[in-house]
Amino acid sequence: MCFIRKKNEYLSYRFPNKAELDFIVAHEMGHLITTYVLKKEAPMISVERYGDVCGLVTLGEKSERKEELLKRSELEDELTICLGGLASEKVIMNDMTVGSTSDIDKAGGLIRAALVSGLFGLEYYQLGYTGSEYRDDIYVNQEHEARIANLTTKLMTEAFDRAVQIIQENVHIYHKLAPELKREGMLSSERVQELLEQDDAPEQKEAV
Repeated sequence: MCFIRKKNEYLSYRFPNKAELDFIVAHEMGHLITTYVLKKEAPMISVERYGDVCGLVTLGEKSERKEELLKRSELEDELTICLGGLASEKVIMNDMTVGSTSDIDKAGGLIRAALVSGLFGLEYYQLGYTGSEYRDDIYVNQEHEARIANLTTKLMTEAFDRAVQIIQENVHIYHKLAPELKREGMLSSERVQELLEQDDAPEQKEAV
C-alpha cells in the first residue's frame, strides 16, 4: 500500500488531538508487540481510520488465526494478543481508555467458542451443547452461568497480566517503532522487521 501525501499533515488532520493519536499508537503497538513475541512474526501496523476503527495490526494471510483453536495454549496466546492493546495503554500511557470494547468482546467470543468446542473438557462442553446441534448462545442455569463467568474472568485476567508483562519486557519495541509510525501512519511487516533487526544489531555485535 502506498500513500502519496504529506504524511505529517495527513495524520494531524485525521487526529487533531495529539493525545488521541498517542493512545491509538500505544494501543496498536500493544497488539504488535504481543503478536511479534508470541507468533515470532512481524505484523503490519496502521493508525489509519477505517470507519469506526482507528488502527489495525495484521499478519500475512498464511499466518492468520485458524477458525478453530486446537490447544488451550493457542487460546491463551490469542487472548493475550486481543488484550495487548489495553495492556499497552496501561504500560505506555499509565491509563486506559474505553475504546477497547471490541477487543474485550472478541476475547469473550474466543472463550465462548472454546467452551462450545469442548476445549475445557466435557463439563463445559455440555453447557454449550443441546440435543444434536451446537449453540452459539449458551443458555444455562444460574450455577452454570456463574462458572462460565468465573472462568471467563480468570482467563481474561491472566491474559491481560501476561500481556502487561510481555510489553514491559519488550517496551524497547514501542520506542523503536512508535516515532516512525506516528510520522508515516502505517508500517509494513517488512519495515517493522527491518527496524527490529536494526534494534538487535548492537546486541549481536556485543555478543560476538
